[in-house]
Amino acid sequence: MSKNIVLYSYWRSSCSWRVRAALAFKKIDYEYRAIDLIKNVQSSNEYTKINPMKSVPTLVIDNQVLGQSLAILEYLEETRPHPPLLPSKPQDRATVRQMMQIIGSDIQPLQNRKVINKVAELTGNEENKQIWAAMWITNGFEGLERLLEKHSGTYCFGDSVTLADLLLPAQVNNANKFKVDLSPFPNILRINKTLNDLNEFKQTKPSAQPDVDNYWRSSCSWRVRVALALKKIDYEYRAVHLVKKDQTTEEYTKLNPMKIVPTLIIDGNVLGQSLAILEYLEETRPEPALLPSKPQDRAVVRQMMQIIGSDIQPLQNLKVINKVAELTGDDKNKQVWAATWIANGFNGLEKLLEKHSGKYCFGDTITFADLLLPAQVFNAHRFNVDLTPYPNVVRINNSLAEIPEFQAALPTSQPDVEC
Repeated sequence: MSKNIVLYSYWRSSCSWRVRAALAFKKIDYEYRAIDLIKNVQSSNEYTKINPMKSVPTLVIDNQVLGQSLAILEYLEETRPHPPLLPSKPQDRATVRQMMQIIGSDIQPLQNRKVINKVAELTGNEENKQIWAAMWITNGFEGLERLLEKHSGTYCFGDSVTLADLLLPAQVNNANKFKVDLSPFPNILRINKTLNDLNEFKQTKPSAQPDVDNYWRSSCSWRVRVALALKKIDYEYRAVHLVKKDQTTEEYTKLNPMKIVPTLIIDGNVLGQSLAILEYLEETRPEPALLPSKPQDRAVVRQMMQIIGSDIQPLQNLKVINKVAELTGDDKNKQVWAATWIANGFNGLEKLLEKHSGKYCFGDTITFADLLLPAQVFNAHRFNVDLTPYPNVVRINNSLAEIPEFQAALPTSQPDVEC
């Protein structure tokens, strides 16, 4: 990954998507930084200094800060001309740019989030968002379809991918979102289907961007948030409310058939199970290392992980303690049950820490074992477990609480926290 090229992006942004596609086609490595438009991150002082328009994408490249996706695409074509994404003849380039402008100027600005929210505000009717957006998408697609009838081949202009193609999948995606009837636009549909089979579009589509489906109080989500923070991986946070059973919806079950959190979407993969996610991050993003170099040391760290991740956490999770209360007919048994298994696991963990800990669980370097500890201590307090028999657990947890990456991953720091 290039340390010199940074893309500030929002996973669902049409303008970000087209730039991601261009970078993929031109084989340009970059660092991805998520800007959550829903949380209004684009309005922060830090981001406004980078992009005064408070929009995405922003590309930092060649010691320049570039905004406006179409300007970025032209810059990439001029400075990285291979493979070419514009034809060689001026008249052909003009046709491609005409197609680009239909999507980039005649459609996209009229359907963006700020505009449709303003429409709903002015009309006092949320349903007008869809009507407004669909009207302008249809209007633009009518003109685009005529150009495609004349100039398209396999792709928008002939049989080579051009900048016009980079804009099409995101716009079709939005057309579907706003329930536009696409049957009058056969060329748009045909070309979009072909483009979606290309690897460059598969890896840059919204669902392939680094995002986490999360619940603020979930122990398993907490440990993954810490790993992402320590490895400096930006991501989009999507809240899944376990108490309200968001995890059982049809949409979420397609992502995670176990109906649990966390789910991490990364590198085009949908990953579940927090310990498997941690191992994947270590294998694909090895810096900073969160496992020791020697196999025997890694085994000890994983032993600590499994005590929390397998011997404690599954026995205290929401489904299990609710089932205990149901079977016993007494809600008080939730606390008794959970406290029993937390104490049982901490007994074993404390013995390992006596032998192997330094400042942290294993020596003086943070490892995966440390990532699991704060959430488990949090739950120990929640279930009124006496922690005086576990001085190393308490000491290490206090040390971890001073580290910014652990502070940022706290349940109370998450956007869906309930106070």
